[in-house]
Amino acid sequence: MDVFQINKEDDRPIALTVKNYENKTRKTDPFYVEMKNEIKHFAICPACKNPIIVVNLYVDKTLDENKNKILCMQNTASMT
Repeated sequence: MDVFQINKEDDRPIALTVKNYENKTRKTDPFYVEMKNEIKHFAICPACKNPIIVVNLYVDKTLDENKNKILCMQNTASMT
């Protein structure tokens, strides 16, 4: 998946790029969360409106064959 959202009420997906993610989330909680001394990146899945974890956001795309990956997190706390 190469799109994300930050608001469940908004139906417009945002292209997943480092620049878009940082600008839209403003690098703040609940989108940037420290867990076990590691920063995790969260967003909303545009298709199912569930919280997602953005994986490999800052990986060099020339080395990342699968682009940015997003994992849907079913049954997690609501993110608004």
